Amino acid sequence: MNKELLLLILWTGFALLHSMLAATWFKKIMQKLLKKQFVYYRFLYSSFALLSLIIVMYYYFSIQSALVWQPPLAEKIAGIITGLAGLIIMLICARIYFAEMMGLYAFAKKTENIGLVQTGLHKYMRHPLYTGTLLFMWAFFIYQPSVKNIVTCGANTIYVLIGIHLEERKLITSFGDAYRKYAAKTPMLIPGFK
Repeated sequence: MNKELLLLILWTGFALLHSMLAATWFKKIMQKLLKKQFVYYRFLYSSFALLSLIIVMYYYFSIQSALVWQPPLAEKIAGIITGLAGLIIMLICARIYFAEMMGLYAFAKKTENIGLVQTGLHKYMRHPLYTGTLLFMWAFFIYQPSVKNIVTCGANTIYVLIGIHLEERKLITSFGDAYRKYAAKTPMLIPGFK
């Protein structure tokens, strides 16, 4: 099997599992099964997502892949700058909602919900974590335009765009008109682009 095709299959499997385990219908099933222990579901889900990401990334780094073109120095510098911008955005977002996202509040025996965040980066874009992730990921392709990087970037961009659509539905369910008003005035991913 082609190594890039296997990489695409791994990314697709990661995306499907990640989405299924985050789906409301699946969480309802798990809530019935786990009962009181369901408070730990978010932590288990995040741990599984991290482990499966590590497996895919291990394969990604283990394969050699041909360059589509030889990047000039200016392109490599652009890749480094883009990657740093994406990483900074991701770190800012992690500081805001890392504990909730990872399910760590369950161990403190409290439920924590940060609510609808509309300040900081969220004032300029609704999904800054996705923006940072896409910037960081595409920076690898800019820096090193290999076949494995275009496969990784393409698969994950499609996954992020589908994931945003699913997440937007959850946010509307959770926050109703407050989220609709926020979405009407705040771009999804790129500040200034509705």
